[in-house]
Amino acid sequence: MRQNILIVDDDEAVVNALTRVLHGSGYDITPLKSGEEALAYLQDHKADMIISDYQLKGMNGVDLLEAVNRKLPEIVAILLTGQADVRVAADAVNRLSLYKFFVKPWNNDELQAAVREAFKKRGGVKSRGITATDIMSKFPVTIKVDMPLEAAAELMMRFKISGLPVMSLSGKITGIITATDLFRVMGEQEEKLDLGGNTSEKYFRVDEVMSRTVQIIKQGTTLHEMVRMMFELKIHTMPVVEEGELVGIVGRRDVLNAYYRSSHNSKK
Repeated sequence: MRQNILIVDDDEAVVNALTRVLHGSGYDITPLKSGEEALAYLQDHKADMIISDYQLKGMNGVDLLEAVNRKLPEIVAILLTGQADVRVAADAVNRLSLYKFFVKPWNNDELQAAVREAFKKRGGVKSRGITATDIMSKFPVTIKVDMPLEAAAELMMRFKISGLPVMSLSGKITGIITATDLFRVMGEQEEKLDLGGNTSEKYFRVDEVMSRTVQIIKQGTTLHEMVRMMFELKIHTMPVVEEGELVGIVGRRDVLNAYYRSSHNSKK
């Protein structure tokens, strides 16, 4: 499959020059005139690389690439700049996951080589290109705060999952309940029974047992970041939230499958 490169520049001469250089090298080219237009395009289309001028009408090229990096960090980013803005471009390379910048006028051979090298490196480290969007369950099973604990256990067993996002009565995520939480309650009840206590009258609701501190992630969160969070925070389930709305969920099984599948593919 041919890689799709977005060229974001309101200078038609620059767009035509880049198109001649890169389309002739076997890439599909999508020309766009502004950062706002590029962000709108990426909502419904995929891209492998974005080459943006720094001086754009509206949001500048650095702000555009920063916005893209937050949501779609797998897209390779290259900035074009004039001589007067070299310091800004160098800072962007250090601060963002910006692959490279070129001062206009660029050298065609150097630009072609940089694009080839960028795609080669991205293909060699596939796990860094995998994001939550690629591996999340897009229809997460949830439970309301006022449901009994037995309902949570039944859902986990039925769907073979280890965690459930807990939703408020207004439909917002307010906590998470996991198999670990259920085992903790079971263990406490067993201890009471061993001491001669009676637990038959105790009724637990989900909101009495759930964890109220939830580690949420974005659709653009990378596999590398998910592995690190699950390891460091000792968590099994992470809801994927965009603009306050639950859009998916990632579990340890999803991360394990993606990690080892990508490692296997990169060795081929």
